[in-house]
Amino acid sequence: MRKTMMILVALIALLSILPAAAQGTTPRFEEANCWFATSADNTVECGYLIVPEDRANPDSPEIKIAVATFKAENPTASDPLIYLEGGPGGEVLSLYPLVFDSIFGTFNEDRDVILLDQRGIGFSEPALDCPEFSEASSTILFEDPALDDMLTAYTESAKACAERLQGEGINLAAYNSASNAADINDLRIALGYEQINVLGVSYGSRLALTIMRDFPEALRSVVIGAIYPPQVDLFTDTIASTDRVLNELFDGCAADAACNAAYPDLKTVFYDLVEQWNANPVTIAVTNFETGETKDALIDGNELITGLFFALYSTDLLPTMPKMIYDARNGDYNTLATYFALYLATESRVSRGMYTSVQCNEEATFTPSGAFEAALAAYPQLADYYASTGDASSFCSIWPSGQAAAVENEPVTSDVPTLLLSGQFDPVTPPAWGRLAAETLSSSTFVELPNMGHDAALQECPASIAVSFLNDPAADPDTSCIAGLPAVDFEIAGEAVEPATVTLVPLTTEAYSTVIPEGWSELMTGVYARADGPTDQTALVVQSAPASGAIILQGIAAQAGLDAAPESSGTREANGLTWTLYSIELMGFPTQIALLEDNGSTYIVTLTTSAEDAEALIEAVFYPVLDSFTLAG
Repeated sequence: MRKTMMILVALIALLSILPAAAQGTTPRFEEANCWFATSADNTVECGYLIVPEDRANPDSPEIKIAVATFKAENPTASDPLIYLEGGPGGEVLSLYPLVFDSIFGTFNEDRDVILLDQRGIGFSEPALDCPEFSEASSTILFEDPALDDMLTAYTESAKACAERLQGEGINLAAYNSASNAADINDLRIALGYEQINVLGVSYGSRLALTIMRDFPEALRSVVIGAIYPPQVDLFTDTIASTDRVLNELFDGCAADAACNAAYPDLKTVFYDLVEQWNANPVTIAVTNFETGETKDALIDGNELITGLFFALYSTDLLPTMPKMIYDARNGDYNTLATYFALYLATESRVSRGMYTSVQCNEEATFTPSGAFEAALAAYPQLADYYASTGDASSFCSIWPSGQAAAVENEPVTSDVPTLLLSGQFDPVTPPAWGRLAAETLSSSTFVELPNMGHDAALQECPASIAVSFLNDPAADPDTSCIAGLPAVDFEIAGEAVEPATVTLVPLTTEAYSTVIPEGWSELMTGVYARADGPTDQTALVVQSAPASGAIILQGIAAQAGLDAAPESSGTREANGLTWTLYSIELMGFPTQIALLEDNGSTYIVTLTTSAEDAEALIEAVFYPVLDSFTLAG
């Protein structure tokens, strides 16, 4: 759910107020308004860490790191947990605060949790965004150019982005893991903490390891998931990792009697389909969750591998994969289209400039000449796919990232208490990398999580292990929940699925009373997600705002990509109140809207779900919410 509920972002309006920083010494912390809507259940303090861009230059310009501290519900720990996102370049503050409780709630009960956009990312200034790369990716996905044109498009987009960012006065060689680690230590000092705990996932694990190496005194404990140690070669080893994880999927289906009966010879079917689509690409309608636009994408076999590879990041999507492969072979592209929609949504939240600076500085620097080609030769079924992505040198030769010191390619040795978590089905940072990192961490515990993907560390069971570890890093963490983890429940075509019964329970706030579905997760105040399956986007919003209905409707129309506010589809009266109804499509999903104006406030109820569920949920949820609605006083 955490990775697939992208639709909710379009249902919540974010206000960005960015006050100018006062001049002073660096590093320092300056309070600022938060860049996102906050839940009434969370106390959040926001601001900027001000640091030098180039730490080797005393006259370096200052940059700003956007930081949000979520205060503990019942504080008993004086040392906070700082979350380090992956990528490199992954944004945090544009999305995670909206679903904070569902991801970090268990960590936030007794200690503060700090989220930040690392240097060069998101709300931090400057942000090394590369719309040029997004345009090239869109061209490749929706127009499917030839291999030579594809590599040229990516290289030219990188060159154009680098020239633009340098023209803005940005030193691209200053955005790397060592500088990132120094930022985290400065944040600790600026906020007055003696020690911190860090939770790093994917590239965030590499950043955590860098902090362990450079600032061990700052750390009480470290939790890392999807582990990416500096001594591995991402550019060459990922080819072997892809082969490994695909075989894990194929073997997992073969070992499951029902899956094997429904989808026999899955590996052969998949690679045959890759070959067929490379010869004759197919057209698939893909929705961009950010813009709401649906366009026809020309998908070849290599892009089929891309879709499956990135879907393997999500544990929730694992059950859908064998059926997706057979469906795609039979001309049903719905699930694959969802994979690509989620891929586009994820890519839109990555600072490509930051990604390229980090990887060219400290990864490509250490890739021997010819190693990429040798890795391709070892895996002929994946050779065309990885040849289409190009050798890192095609980007890094024109990106002025500088060259990392040799230490950035060496194992990190540390006695800081560390918990390492790896998912069995992680496509890009395999469990073997976690074991490798643990070899030089003398106070470490490694845990492999069966039936989980790249996002394993943030799932419920691993989170409970991490909380156990954080409570007492010197003791063995409680890993008993692993024994109860279920096997992958692969979806089988034709299996009867009983629709879930909706039970409504009372909801009372200071402003109104109504009902909401029991068991739906409240991601933030007034936002409820059903999450009935890995790709479920069903969401109910019940909120109020001090604005006119016309203004709110215009905002919703803008989110939906409409040229004008929608026309009313009717009214509904209950309890002496008259709701004005609207029906639109939001990012390809039918959405029902009801607005009620009273005393300068507008009350909003929206229901977004699939076309298949819309009629049933309008009757079972949307209308009952309206019919039960009463105003306080």
